[in-house]
Amino acid sequence: MRACAAVQNTAARAGRDPGRTGGDGAGIRVELKGCWHAASLSGTMGQMTDRLKVSSWVAGYEAAWRAPGTAGLAEIFTDDAVYLHTPDEEPVVGLDAVRRMWDADRDGPDEVFTLGTSILAVDGDTAVVRAEVRYGDPLRQEYRDLWVLRLDDDGRCRWFEEWPYWPGRPYSARDDH
Repeated sequence: MRACAAVQNTAARAGRDPGRTGGDGAGIRVELKGCWHAASLSGTMGQMTDRLKVSSWVAGYEAAWRAPGTAGLAEIFTDDAVYLHTPDEEPVVGLDAVRRMWDADRDGPDEVFTLGTSILAVDGDTAVVRAEVRYGDPLRQEYRDLWVLRLDDDGRCRWFEEWPYWPGRPYSARDDH
């Protein structure tokens, strides 16, 4: 019954009794190779972001980028949102400032681009998404990006931080690369 031992060891490391649900009654039963154990779920009600919420937010972000105007931004960003193009730059703070930045950064709703995303991690109210964006047809610009998001209970983003990488650009501090 190695699988049972693995469940017990994992639960013990997490400070849980593998044979019971958590004191709050939250728990799931896990069947592994014929043995049953309860494994508690962690998280705080009202502060948990899940992959579905993140996926919905990413879809809303793309829809807002493709839509005319900036009215849709209120559905995906909080009024006091903080938006960082890179971790090194000054943040854009507040929904009105994000709207102005958004208008300045894009060519408009007819801009030709593709966006591919993958949710890498979700922990509490924070998520990390990998994005690959390709602009133009023919291709004129592409980049890969990590997005660090902090979502509110209503699914709107209060913190958006980008870690962009442009293929073909130097990634070393040396000038000769």
